Amino acid sequence: MRASLVGGIAFALALAYIGVSANSAPLSRDLTHSLADTSGDLGGWTYPQFNAYRNAHSVDEYEGFGCIDDCEGHSAGFLWAKENRIGDVLDCDGDSWSFIEGCAAYVDRLDVSEEVPEIGLF
Repeated sequence: MRASLVGGIAFALALAYIGVSANSAPLSRDLTHSLADTSGDLGGWTYPQFNAYRNAHSVDEYEGFGCIDDCEGHSAGFLWAKENRIGDVLDCDGDSWSFIEGCAAYVDRLDVSEEVPEIGLF
């Protein structure tokens, strides 16, 4: 009986361990499968390095992208894209990966709004 109780507790602890940690970011949005240029280094990071670090250390999110700090880069990229009427993720350029992600978020919003038909009476 005691062995089965200990085994049951061990199994429950193992299941709890497998779950998502409170420190992990469940956000999975990134530029990997987009047409955005993710080559080269920005701020000393390649995009895969930035993405891995961000996924492990996100404290907030912006349009589904995890933010390491306060999401200022994402917000600036989004506003820049809006002000410059960027309509293609290939035109998203900047000095940080978060800025480019913000720009891509704006372009994605445009794409979604084009797909949603307007509902009218006639």
